[in-house]
Amino acid sequence: MLALLCWPAASNAQESARSDELRRWDDARVVARASQHSPEVLRARSALYEAHALAMFSRVPRVGNPTIGVRAMVGLPDPAAATYALLVGMPIDVSGARGHFGTEARWAIREADARVDVAMEEACASAREAWADTGAADAALAIATARRRTAEDLLTATRTRLAAQAATALDVALAERESAAAESAVVAATRAREEAAARLREQLGLAPTATVAVTPINAPAMPVGLSRERAAQLALSRRRELVAHAAAAQRLRTSSTRLHHEATAPLFIAGEVEWQGYSQASVGLSAQWSLPVALTNQGERATAEAQARGEDDLRSITERVIGQRAVAAWTALELRLSELAVLDQRSIPTAERVLALTETLYRSGTVDVYRLLRARDDLFAEQSRRVELLREAWRARIALDRSIGRSEP
Repeated sequence: MLALLCWPAASNAQESARSDELRRWDDARVVARASQHSPEVLRARSALYEAHALAMFSRVPRVGNPTIGVRAMVGLPDPAAATYALLVGMPIDVSGARGHFGTEARWAIREADARVDVAMEEACASAREAWADTGAADAALAIATARRRTAEDLLTATRTRLAAQAATALDVALAERESAAAESAVVAATRAREEAAARLREQLGLAPTATVAVTPINAPAMPVGLSRERAAQLALSRRRELVAHAAAAQRLRTSSTRLHHEATAPLFIAGEVEWQGYSQASVGLSAQWSLPVALTNQGERATAEAQARGEDDLRSITERVIGQRAVAAWTALELRLSELAVLDQRSIPTAERVLALTETLYRSGTVDVYRLLRARDDLFAEQSRRVELLREAWRARIALDRSIGRSEP
């Protein structure tokens, strides 16, 4: 009875999971999933956890673990001359490195937090590219399937015309060649679609066998109110790589200062008692400190300073490049959309009209099958070019969003 009661709930849960899996991925859903489950984001978050753990060094007690020492000296030749001593001491940190550990941890957290944002931007952009590639692959597969269907219809019609002595063996051979080429195009389009879907699964952190269906992609739009100059300005103000490099340089310089302080050894204070036989005893205090004169972590400090200068250089390079990439992406998107407009408004309608006229002439026997195949090839080529331009336009839009630090739709 319990199994019967539980079965509908389990069935509903499975149906819900399956419906969620089959729900088509759109731009917004891809971004939401990639920002949380992308492998790059998860790796960046692990570095953030380590940065937070670094702050624990600033809370280490200044007083170290106690030290106990025992000394026994055998008396010769008189056993009564034997000497015994007991030492109980404790190291005290006087270097001041603990405070620098706290500052270093704050810079490390700021750096890691910025790198998490960078990883999210990269993950969203990569996932959106895989989504656009999958959508373009779906469109290309649809074109290839339509080409195969028309090729099969043409082959059937040509064989019928040959039987009626209205076509030649060459016409049949040409139709057979077109049918084989169309079948090969379907296989190639299917392979490209599977490759794009596999990249999308990887970017979204899905199971290897998860069904991936995407919404049909249309031409992207230019961001409202965004010019070349504005894109360059937004890149400089929003890109988190600049913050990450600056924070890394400050962290390394703080680390160099902390290493200099760490060269100061702890102050060792101890209480001692010593006795000889049963007649003499002495009690007192001792202090011991190693002066930081010769060894001051010179090598480690020099390495940290060199790495800090490297981060400064990387920040300067990034600052010069990101503006240029933003302008290049804006220009690429504008040109791709212009080319798409020409295809949609002139090239494809013209190719469709040419094909319609050629089919009319073919049915009347005025033109041969070669002219018909050429007209169809021209139309399929224009449609395939549109799919490729659509994919390139989306890649340009995604690159523009990434360059200005805004990978959301």
